[in-house]
Amino acid sequence: MLDEVRRSSELYRPSHFWDHYGRQNALMLAEHGFENLKRTLAQNYYNWLVTSFDNNQLCNVLRYWRGHPTVRPLLNRIEPITALHATSGEERRVIHFGPKERFLYKLFVGCLWELALATDRTGIAAGIQEPLIGNPIRIWRKGRLISQDLANSVREYNSMLEASPGMRLSPQNVAELGAGYGRLAYVMLQDPGIRYFVFDLPPALAASQWYLSKVFGGEKMFHFRHIASYSEIETELARCRVGFFTPNQIELFPDGYFSAFASISTLPEMTQAQVHNYLQLMSAKTSRLVYIKQWKSWTNPYDNYHFAQQDIYLTHGFRKAIARDDAIQNAFFECAWVR
Repeated sequence: MLDEVRRSSELYRPSHFWDHYGRQNALMLAEHGFENLKRTLAQNYYNWLVTSFDNNQLCNVLRYWRGHPTVRPLLNRIEPITALHATSGEERRVIHFGPKERFLYKLFVGCLWELALATDRTGIAAGIQEPLIGNPIRIWRKGRLISQDLANSVREYNSMLEASPGMRLSPQNVAELGAGYGRLAYVMLQDPGIRYFVFDLPPALAASQWYLSKVFGGEKMFHFRHIASYSEIETELARCRVGFFTPNQIELFPDGYFSAFASISTLPEMTQAQVHNYLQLMSAKTSRLVYIKQWKSWTNPYDNYHFAQQDIYLTHGFRKAIARDDAIQNAFFECAWVR
């Protein structure tokens, strides 16, 4: 994977931001293993250690809870949390949870889950549970493991369906740029009509390939390798439900190949030229829906780039169907464009 990225255009190599954090993530995986990635690597993606009443996300889920009261978040159980490892801000150290932190984190995840469950138009949330693979923080709701990653992924899939309800009526090829360890893929692959294609840099690409191969052991997977053209793999790929690729390989796919393309918490961490290139590729390679969820405004000091929501646009005949702040992490916006 590293060799493939090194050989690619500068547009597809890690930004200075991801060169720095990718090295740290790789070291963390080497030390703690893929089997603990939800305690380590996942904490550096769209995942939040909410342990304070002044946290914006906790305030937002509590506001929802007051309007839709239930004792369920208080009845959920959480395991003793010994240690978590992350790489940014105060999280450079090993993080220990005391009784207060455990309660607030359980409350946050529990309220977030009730919101996801109540607004789920797919029915997936009612039957899904967090896989033990990757060693998640264990929170039980009525004996079933839940997590903020599951809740957020259910919410994101529902936003996509809100923008394009017909997505569920026929088989879909869904792509994601920057999938982390594969949390959204895990939820969307519960829908039997979906095939999923991950485009990412290592070590995240290695993490998602390991994780999704474990949780969907019975599914045919196209594991990453160097390819020269789409025609070289067309027959083999048609028999696979999930595929793993480095970002430069997006170019090899035919225009309009993907029904939907998603990217969450990725673009501000790139260079301006990379952002522009990926938006053009998503516009060209997608036939129905593009879903983007990012910081509303964020400065990437490693690449001297200030990302702003108003700079994001698509071409090739897309129109904006959704444009709003995320209901829980309201420092993020979510947009969906449809043809």
